[in-house]
Amino acid sequence: MRLLHSSSLELKDFADSVPPRYAILSHLWGPDEATIEDFRGSRNISDLVSQGHHKIKNCCMQAQRDGIQWVWIDSCCIDGSIRDELSDTINSMYKWLENSHVCYAYLSTVSGAAGRIMPTFERCKWFHRKWTLQELVAPPSVVFFAEDWSRIGTRGGLSTVISKITGIQSAVLTGLKKPKQCHVSERMAWALNRKATAVEDEAYSIMGLFDIQMEIRYGEGSRAFRRLQDLISQTHYSSDLETSRTVMRLLVTKSVPLEIRSFAGGDSPEYAILSHTWGPTEEEISFSDVCQGNAESKVRAYLKVRKCCELAASHGFDYIWIDTCCIDKTSSAELQEAICSMFRWYKSARICYVYLEDFLTSSETPNLWQCKWFTRGWTLQELIAPTFVEFYDRNWVDIGTKASLCEHIADVTGIDSAVLRGSDPTERTVAERMSWAASRSTTRVEDAAYCLMGLFNVFMPMLYGEGSRAFTRLQEEIMRQSEDYTIFAWTASFMSGNRRGLLAHSPTEFRGGKSVCSRRCSNEQDPESPPTPTSRGLLLDLPLQREYPGASVGEVLAWVGSSNSSESSQDSMVCIWLKEIQPRPQTFARVSPSKLELLPPTEEVRFRNHRIYVLPYGTQSEEDTYDMDRTRSGMILVQSSSASRAQPTRAMGIPFSITLAEEHYQDLAWNPTSGELLYSNAVKNCVLAALVLKQGQSECTLHIGLRDDLPWCSIDDLDIRANSTHHAMEASKSIQDLIESCQLLKQTDRASKILADGSKVTATLRAGCSTSVNPTIFKLDLRWDQAEVSKSKHRVVYAPNNYTKEGAAVFLSGYIDESLYTWQESLCASLAHLPITILNPHRPDWDSSWHEDVSFSPFAEQATWELAQMEQADVIAICFGVKTQAPITLMELGLWAGSGKCVVACPEGYPKRGNVQIVCQKYGIQILENAAELSDAVIRKLTELGKL
Repeated sequence: MRLLHSSSLELKDFADSVPPRYAILSHLWGPDEATIEDFRGSRNISDLVSQGHHKIKNCCMQAQRDGIQWVWIDSCCIDGSIRDELSDTINSMYKWLENSHVCYAYLSTVSGAAGRIMPTFERCKWFHRKWTLQELVAPPSVVFFAEDWSRIGTRGGLSTVISKITGIQSAVLTGLKKPKQCHVSERMAWALNRKATAVEDEAYSIMGLFDIQMEIRYGEGSRAFRRLQDLISQTHYSSDLETSRTVMRLLVTKSVPLEIRSFAGGDSPEYAILSHTWGPTEEEISFSDVCQGNAESKVRAYLKVRKCCELAASHGFDYIWIDTCCIDKTSSAELQEAICSMFRWYKSARICYVYLEDFLTSSETPNLWQCKWFTRGWTLQELIAPTFVEFYDRNWVDIGTKASLCEHIADVTGIDSAVLRGSDPTERTVAERMSWAASRSTTRVEDAAYCLMGLFNVFMPMLYGEGSRAFTRLQEEIMRQSEDYTIFAWTASFMSGNRRGLLAHSPTEFRGGKSVCSRRCSNEQDPESPPTPTSRGLLLDLPLQREYPGASVGEVLAWVGSSNSSESSQDSMVCIWLKEIQPRPQTFARVSPSKLELLPPTEEVRFRNHRIYVLPYGTQSEEDTYDMDRTRSGMILVQSSSASRAQPTRAMGIPFSITLAEEHYQDLAWNPTSGELLYSNAVKNCVLAALVLKQGQSECTLHIGLRDDLPWCSIDDLDIRANSTHHAMEASKSIQDLIESCQLLKQTDRASKILADGSKVTATLRAGCSTSVNPTIFKLDLRWDQAEVSKSKHRVVYAPNNYTKEGAAVFLSGYIDESLYTWQESLCASLAHLPITILNPHRPDWDSSWHEDVSFSPFAEQATWELAQMEQADVIAICFGVKTQAPITLMELGLWAGSGKCVVACPEGYPKRGNVQIVCQKYGIQILENAAELSDAVIRKLTELGKL
């Protein structure tokens, strides 16, 4: 073990000896980390000034304050160029963390400012990296520090917050429970939502959590995690999951009140088991209800449990298992174990009683197959796993057995009768087994995957809250266990879009999977290796046909299975459509997911094996690199000002005309009666239409478009002298300009603009309720607020009057000549409707000759009060006369050009060169042409500053 001295910053090796007391630094690596070479030899430590070196120095200073002489820091205490040393270090890291005195967790993204610590702490990336997991749970003590090395708190003191962020029990964080005392599945769940830079680190970073040592082989990819799973399985699963760690709780059938006994591993006696559909959770009897003697208070549920116990006792069983009360659901670890063991428990039960609460044999029209039990996800394994199954109605009247009702059950559920009679379900294809669950539902989205784990003989951590991601993980686990390409033989609804990933979203997409069997191909078509998940997608060996009649450019057929349809004596080839979306590495996505292509066996000779990448998930469609082009269709509803739609050319009472971008996107339609703008098959970023709005003498253009599939809007001025034909041409030209310049990428779903007359136009796009006809609806709200001059707080302060700032202020600066009065009057008139104060407008009755004599006392006074007013102003508007450049105006420009306050105008005819041009170029100030442009620039700058 190599340690760094906290005072001298010298490295020392402690080989085959017990190291002294040391601290460890946990941190996220940046681009300028210190290396071991920086601390070797005679290099001057004071020369090390990068961010990484400052981090190490601060860590060492903290260690000195804590009386610790040695520190271990991964970036500079490991020689990564020596392979054996890197391997030994990774295998020893957990032990070193356990043996450390303290771990300093430096959180570079957490602000040390008051009021900012906890919000940034809870969002810190440190909690979402793979390597930091063992650095959090292994050390005896962890102290957290913010970016400025201010102390945040300890792991124990912050245990409640950290537990919420990471899902790790507070008992582990406070030290009351060792990490290795937690169940294997629970420890694995801690790492689930954490990320690592290298694929191999997904495994290497958590070896210590499971007491695993294994060879480090960077370059092996996801094979590292499979090796880790195998080693965990050998070390833990055979002893932990299957025997000593799995506790089975059973109800004593003859006990009154209810009594539960626990049995470890394979020591459980013969037992019966109940299968039923739950009522409201709070009405069912729980484990705690039995333990606390409160079971009888839940009358309906208690009657069900008591009758079931009596039935089992009458059949000679001393024990029965009932899911509602034989699992302590307050323990996530026990719940995980129970669900992972459930298929085995049902299979091991001597008999299973199915209680159909919504069926009554004595009713006039009994229909057994309409019972809810046949439509629920969890009851699928409860039907298949037990050898003997008996069905009972609401009054516990015997209906029949799985064997006696076999053919009827097969017709209703789609499960082959041979499986119902005891044939091994794992011998059936993935697609067929999935089809059994296609018409079943679960209360929680995640349970659609969790209830199928036993049927596919796979194990995975349960994470309620992950949504449909659970079904994706299930398919990934199935691919690790079985090389069955029928897992790709699913069909989606038309509404799901034209492009997808290779994996299904839910079991419902396998409705047609019953007739799909494994492909029977010649030796030439056999895959060289099984599907392998990589960061680029699934790496597959698939037989492809590239030139199929009717295929689009880049589309290919992939052979994934065979169809054993009874209509044909020969099996058909089941194929899916793929499309190449990236040439190198060759990457595909699934297209036309709503259909499977069935080909005659004679087509096999046209297929050739190819090793390709295929995107597994549809989520990557949102990345620019893989534009999955889902059908972008929807409607934008232009809101009326009242319930009446009598004026279809008015939006919120505002007249408008509309120009569609039909020359670029054909699938656009405007319904003037309903005010609906319909679009379909639009591209990812586009302009859809332009609305020319008119109110009084003011007009503006509102552009509407899509950005990353979401709508945006933008408001621009129009020349009020233009006629309607000009408007349409300008709108169309604006659309073309926006498309070519990509300016639309800067827009959002909110836009507002103050027009020249002081009125303000505001546009808002809001998500509306979807319908079965149109799932994507947005509503456009328009508002036009007129300027209210009479209520304005506008003031004009003439020089050299004293001024105390109140609200927004604009300072006018310019040389006194004939042009000055013109632009000053125009600017004052343009701003008069706004709640601002105008400073320093020159009076027309002033004699400009006093400026000629610098000894004239008002000049000195002018310089003093002008500087004071310019200091208080929010915007400084400077206009240079036609003939000359006044020294005092140039001085004011030079003083304030770098402040970001200035807007500058040079009237037409005035040469834009010399000192004015030099100063403006230096500070990036645009020289405007006239007073009208200056007025717009002033309003825009005040708006940007939030003053209007």
